[in-house]
Amino acid sequence: MFFPTAKKGFLNEGAKAFTLIELLVVIFIISFFSAFVVFNKGKSQATLSLERTSFQIAQNIRRTEELAIAAQFFNGSYPAGGYGIRFEKSANSYVIFADVNQDGNYSEGELVENIVLDNLVTITDLLPNSPAVAIFKAPDPSVVLPGGAESISIKISATGIDLEKTISVNSLGVIEIQ
Repeated sequence: MFFPTAKKGFLNEGAKAFTLIELLVVIFIISFFSAFVVFNKGKSQATLSLERTSFQIAQNIRRTEELAIAAQFFNGSYPAGGYGIRFEKSANSYVIFADVNQDGNYSEGELVENIVLDNLVTITDLLPNSPAVAIFKAPDPSVVLPGGAESISIKISATGIDLEKTISVNSLGVIEIQ
């Protein structure tokens, strides 16, 4: 059987160690990659926030349509004008509403939910105009867009990055994210 023997001194003869230059190079490499990660964190958060918000808007448009299809009661009765979703340019929120007075727009007392956008994201443009409203009526469901438009588009962007997303809903109720 083999038993190692201890030798005097801190290092055994022939043992290898790191030099000061090698340690400095390793510290520099670790510092470089750490700085890279820290400086790109803001862009990553803004990109993630933009992606998350675009999917949230599409999901809430679909939810508004489902409220109309399910003939969901609002304050004890079904709103004769259906359910709608309203966006305004440069806003940090949008609303889902019950069109009780059948005017095709959001009015006081019709609020179902006010949805606040992520603090990094804003609505930058609306097509065909601002405010953009989509009304969903049962039982078909039919989609009523402002001025008889074929579709509405909601453009959102995040601060700190040159990237934007467009969420569109057409008169058939098809929702797209680009």
